[in-house]
Amino acid sequence: MHTDLDFNEEKTHEKKTEVIPLTYHDVAELLEKMQKESGFRLAEQRRVYEYVQKFLFASKEDILAIIESLEKELRIPRQIAIQMAYVLPTTHEEYEPFLLQLRRIDYEELSKSEFISRAQKIILPFWKKYQNVIATLRNISISELTAERKKPSK
Repeated sequence: MHTDLDFNEEKTHEKKTEVIPLTYHDVAELLEKMQKESGFRLAEQRRVYEYVQKFLFASKEDILAIIESLEKELRIPRQIAIQMAYVLPTTHEEYEPFLLQLRRIDYEELSKSEFISRAQKIILPFWKKYQNVIATLRNISISELTAERKKPSK
């Protein structure tokens, strides 16, 4: 029989599990390790690995630099910074999914326009550096990318 004291003691010994969002590089490394040790046991593992490859356009160090800059400058959660680092949004429309996520967590650090402005200062240099690699990995023509970027934003 547990007394209230016993119950409280049990609670203090519980360990909280911290959930750390993984980057695509982390996922690729884990899957590569699994594949080397015993091969992909499930078709889904192979498909996830192939999918992740489409987002490995930059070194892990560059991606971590983008993530850290986004976290620091925009004061956003790491999970959203990771998503932005791999998508590299450049237009106002491309920021909408991230802004929606931030509204859901009651983010009030920056206005929408200030958020996009600061994010673009971080993201655009990386986008310019890696746009050819991104296009190749995702099977997108460069002319389509250029046309998309030249469309006026709302």
